[in-house]
Amino acid sequence: MSYIESNIIPSALIQKFSVPDNILKDIDDYTEQVLEEKKYHSQRNATPFLAADVFSQFFLNIEEPRVGQYVAWQNDLVSSYIKEFQKLSQTVYPDCHISTEDIWSVHSKEGDYNPIHSHNVKTGFGLATVTWTKLPPSMNTHKPDDEKTYQSYGLFKGPLDGVADGYLSLQANVQKPIRQMQNFEFSQQIMIRPEIGLMIMFPLWMNHLVYPFRGEGERRSIASNIVIEHKG
Repeated sequence: MSYIESNIIPSALIQKFSVPDNILKDIDDYTEQVLEEKKYHSQRNATPFLAADVFSQFFLNIEEPRVGQYVAWQNDLVSSYIKEFQKLSQTVYPDCHISTEDIWSVHSKEGDYNPIHSHNVKTGFGLATVTWTKLPPSMNTHKPDDEKTYQSYGLFKGPLDGVADGYLSLQANVQKPIRQMQNFEFSQQIMIRPEIGLMIMFPLWMNHLVYPFRGEGERRSIASNIVIEHKG
């Protein structure tokens, strides 16, 4: 046998982090306060500026200590993202300054969704994050094994009908149908099952969308854009 090695051309680096309990509670308490304060609604309504078709969205005040705490925590994680990217790409990333440019809360009800889109920042270089702080009961009905089956074959009817309700879809390129995968083309999509306290970090340029869910309750998330400014 003359086999030497295998190589895969990667498309994007996506990382998952667990938000510390105290930071998660503080940021969720703050978004609850934002929902209750009607004065805040007119001053920081984010809906006209964002793509999502949802119940409500609000820009959060980074100067508020509970928001600032979350922002500082996520900004620190960018260094680990860059280290992993350097390892996988076998390149050296330039020295840079990291800061959060925008941060907002997303409050979704039954049937709400976020159409396919991507983000941008002032430098054109950056990362996006999303953290879930609240989920409706209907999004806890499927098991992880169901998700694995969905990832492999796509949306089913019957027992797996609705398995991706409320999920985040990240797409590095046009999603491939099963026929193309049978022709040795790798999938360009990953489906993320929301979990309370889970944060996803991914490149700003990645197209992504959020599927609607069915049933009562709220899917609440914190989204942000991290801007990277290269030095020199």
